[in-house]
Amino acid sequence: MNNTEDNKNGLTGEQLVTLIKQQYKDCNFNRSGSYIKLSDYTEINIQGDELHITILPLTKNPVSKQNMQETGCAFEGWAICLKAWLADQIKTVELDWTTPQEKLSENEEQHYNRFLYRVIKFKEWYDWFNYNPEKQNEINSFNKELTKGANNNNSNKDAAEGKNDNENKVEYNLINNKENKQKLIDTFGLKLIGHHLPVGVKKADDSNLFPGRQSAIDIWGISHDNILKVIELKYIDKNNKPNIQIGIISELFFYCNIMNDIHYGVIQKPDIPMKEGIESEKSLNKEDWNSVEGVMLATDYHPLLYRTKELLEILNSNREGIKFSMYQYDWDMDNNELLEIKPFNPESCK
Repeated sequence: MNNTEDNKNGLTGEQLVTLIKQQYKDCNFNRSGSYIKLSDYTEINIQGDELHITILPLTKNPVSKQNMQETGCAFEGWAICLKAWLADQIKTVELDWTTPQEKLSENEEQHYNRFLYRVIKFKEWYDWFNYNPEKQNEINSFNKELTKGANNNNSNKDAAEGKNDNENKVEYNLINNKENKQKLIDTFGLKLIGHHLPVGVKKADDSNLFPGRQSAIDIWGISHDNILKVIELKYIDKNNKPNIQIGIISELFFYCNIMNDIHYGVIQKPDIPMKEGIESEKSLNKEDWNSVEGVMLATDYHPLLYRTKELLEILNSNREGIKFSMYQYDWDMDNNELLEIKPFNPESCK
C-alpha cells in the first residue's frame, strides 16, 4: 500500500498530512507549513489506532545507506511528531523495514547495526512502540554482538572550523569563542564543556560497530549537579529552508542512548591511555555523570516540531527518565557571534 492508496480501515499518509496541515494552519504560526510532507522512503498509515511506519527500499535502502537524520530513516522523529499532532488517532506505533538482502559493504553494515540499535532502544524506552516480530532474530543477533563487548572511540585531534560548512562553523565558534562559550555555560549551568565528541562505537576486537568517521555529538557539557547535557545543534540558513528536518530527534535520541549506555557500562569509555586524546575528552572520561539530558539547539525547527509542549511530553515519558528540551538561538554569521539563546517557544514565532 502506498501513501495515497485507499485505506478503508484507517487513514493514509496523505490524509494524515492533510489533518496536520489544517491544525498547523489553525495555529497561525508565522512559518510555512509547506515542509510538512512525507518522505518517499517512508510509507505511513493508520490502522485502527496504530500508526504503521514502513521504511521502503527504493533506489537505496535507508536502513543501510542513509544517515539517521535523513527523513527516510528517521523513524523516531516520525513516531514522536505524529503522536504529538494526532494524539486522538494514534495510540501505538509499529515499525517495519526491508532487511538488506545484498552483501553489504563494511560501512553499510555499520549503518544497519546502528539502525538496529536505535530500534532496540526505542522499544526499551516506550511501551507504545513495537516492530515487526519477524525481525526478532535480527534484533537478537545484533544484541548478542553488542553484549560481547563494545567501547566508544576517541578523537586524536581537535575538531577544525570547517569553513565551507555553516553549521560546523557555528559549532566551532560556540566553543572556541570565549563570550559565546560563556553564554552556553551560563544557560545550561555547566562546569565542563566540549564539542564534536565521537560516538563511533567499536567492537571488542576494535573493529567498527557503528559508522565512526563523522558521527559525533555536536556539543556536550556536564552541569554542576553532574548531569551530562547532550546538545544537538542545527543552523538553518534562511535561504535554504529544506535543511529543516525532523531527524534532529533521531540524532539526539541516538546520542543520548550511547552516553546513557556508557553511564551504565553497556558501552565502555575509550580504552586509551589518558595521555592521549584531546583535553576536553580526557576531562569527560574522568567524570562519572549521574544522568543524561538531551537538548535541541536550533535557529529554527521543522513545522512538525512546533507542537512543542506535546512533543516534549512524549519524549520525556521514556522509561529511562532522560529529559529533553528545545532551545532557539540567534546567530550573527558575519561576526561569529551568539546573539541570543532561549527556550524555544513556538508562540513567539506567530
